[in-house]
Amino acid sequence: MISVFDTHPVVFESTDRILTVSYNGVLCKDSNGQVITDIDFDDVNELHLTRYLNSNSNYSIIFRDHNWKNIKDQDLDTDRKESNAGHNIRETKAIIAAFARHKLTADFPANLDTLQLPLDYSYMGKREITIKNGVISNGKVDIPIN
Repeated sequence: MISVFDTHPVVFESTDRILTVSYNGVLCKDSNGQVITDIDFDDVNELHLTRYLNSNSNYSIIFRDHNWKNIKDQDLDTDRKESNAGHNIRETKAIIAAFARHKLTADFPANLDTLQLPLDYSYMGKREITIKNGVISNGKVDIPIN
């Protein structure tokens, strides 16, 4: 999987903050240079998006750690300004794409048989859903990808 994030971060500048999205994570600083959000994708299992696909609102991203818990004080509001250029989800899309690129690695899709990563967590069933060695599993049911 080749991505723009392999060579350059994407930077979104506004009057009150600078948001930088890279292969490794997300950095957001306010206009005074104070860090608002500093996320390393190695520490993240999941992006939990709220208000996503609601064209009348900005979006919120909650970053979840390896225990599927919210990473404290790192929530990020994205795409806060309206855009008349076709859509208003540039920041959110960039973060999703960079996160996917980081987790899937440059070898994707050739690495589906060796890829090992968590996909989701079922709170009701208290099971982690994973992809491992070409199989999607929730601990009870295994589904081969091929």
